[in-house]
Amino acid sequence: MMERMTVQDVRDYYENLDLAGIAYSDLDFKIKYADFAMEFFEEALPQRGYKKPTASVVRNRFRELFGVELDAPNEELYVRGLGRYVSDKNDVDGRNKQAVFMDPNGKTSFFESILYDEKGGFFVRNPDLYGLVLVNGSSADSVDYRFAHPDVTYALFRNNYVFHNSRSALVWMLVNDKSFLRDLCRLYDYDIVPEINDLVIADALDMWTDYSNGNREIMAYDNLFCRHSGDGELKIHEGLLAYLCDSLKKDFDLSWYNLFNCYRVDVLFSLRGSLPEHLSKFSLEERMKVAAYLGYYSRKGLSDAFPLFSSELNDNPAFVDYLVSNDYFGLVGFQEMIADMCVEAAESKALQQLRMENRYPE
Repeated sequence: MMERMTVQDVRDYYENLDLAGIAYSDLDFKIKYADFAMEFFEEALPQRGYKKPTASVVRNRFRELFGVELDAPNEELYVRGLGRYVSDKNDVDGRNKQAVFMDPNGKTSFFESILYDEKGGFFVRNPDLYGLVLVNGSSADSVDYRFAHPDVTYALFRNNYVFHNSRSALVWMLVNDKSFLRDLCRLYDYDIVPEINDLVIADALDMWTDYSNGNREIMAYDNLFCRHSGDGELKIHEGLLAYLCDSLKKDFDLSWYNLFNCYRVDVLFSLRGSLPEHLSKFSLEERMKVAAYLGYYSRKGLSDAFPLFSSELNDNPAFVDYLVSNDYFGLVGFQEMIADMCVEAAESKALQQLRMENRYPE
């Protein structure tokens, strides 16, 4: 790759960086140097021992971690923060669509997305030359350069985990690349690995603690238990909910419980009452669906009575009708669970009424 990069290329690139190392925003400039960056990784990763996975492994792991087929149209991948990098300049249509995706004024962010290179069998997040190639100097007809290792190291461990399911790579990332692992859950809905779920919950608790009361819920709950995908689809992190509730049942942690309990109370109150800012982007039907999952896992995993949920079932027929019309979202045993909770809520309400009438002593 560096053989194709002229002295003028090097000068143009490094002269068009601001003090923070951000490349000049001209689209043609970004296209040119993103191509160079992808070629750089294609050369550098094998030098670090990376083995290209088989096509079937790539396809299966991509589906498992990102919930979408890798061979889906790029337009579908782009809105999910994913994409297949189009390096073939003969693919004019593909390159044009990629350029639209790369446009900094667009709705999606090319440089924050996971971009798969089919030829090399790897992905890169933020394919940019800055920090990848260290230039020692140049003359009229040559460039003295060396590869920089940190960005290659991150790419190496990320790819070994994602495509080779490497335990050692995960262990390294749990120490050195926590933000990427958290994003796998929060932004890509991969919520079945306990160690990653622990990172996500710890991150939410940090924001819960560090931000002011006015902002902490917005920050802590963003993409935590549920989110909208790029195409507007509601995604519920069912694996994270199950893990959190099971963990609380086995080893109760008050900080975890408070984080979870405040959220589920907010969701339930929002169905017929106040709508907090951190839930404002979700429609009523979406909040009813989220409430259903919260009630289900509270009862199933945490074995928490969650009386507010039972009361909502008893007092809000529209909520119950919504659950029935959606066949209880296929949650095993949820119909029977709801029947029991409705009975409990009715009995509790009758008991309260008796006490109010002084016919049943406390």
